[in-house]
Amino acid sequence: MIHRIENGPKINLTFNNGTARVSVGGQGSMESLLVKWFCDDVFVGEMNLPKSTWGCYNNYDVSHWVIEFWYNDELVSTYDHKLFNKPVLVLANFQKSTPGKPLSFSELHEYVARLKRDYKCEVHVYFEGSEKYDFSESEFTPLRMNLEIAEFRIITEKTFNG
Repeated sequence: MIHRIENGPKINLTFNNGTARVSVGGQGSMESLLVKWFCDDVFVGEMNLPKSTWGCYNNYDVSHWVIEFWYNDELVSTYDHKLFNKPVLVLANFQKSTPGKPLSFSELHEYVARLKRDYKCEVHVYFEGSEKYDFSESEFTPLRMNLEIAEFRIITEKTFNG
């Protein structure tokens, strides 16, 4: 996601691969920004990011992030990574099940139900072989070819008991 700060650098934010990352561009008059991170309304930490640098915190699960940008002790911008009605992708891995025993999706269904309840997001799921299953009665949408999704707000990888 691109976030613009008036008279400041362009900010690129990503929430994938286990991190919430902020990359500060090299343009604008602000030499350095103090970046404060909040995850699910809890202060995570802060870091000073000069132009053309990046910083990140772990993001091992789907979470609501708010990131504040400070310059000269003044709040100059806030980025709210809202998930309401936005697509998120869960890359599901299943621990090996007993040979001959079909995969159990109960843990995955519970996880998706929690995400939908807590964040009101649109959950998509992919795992190897997911195209072989009918999830039409599920609370999530399996990732399929030709789905038109401009961008996922968060991509996370989770392991479930199979």
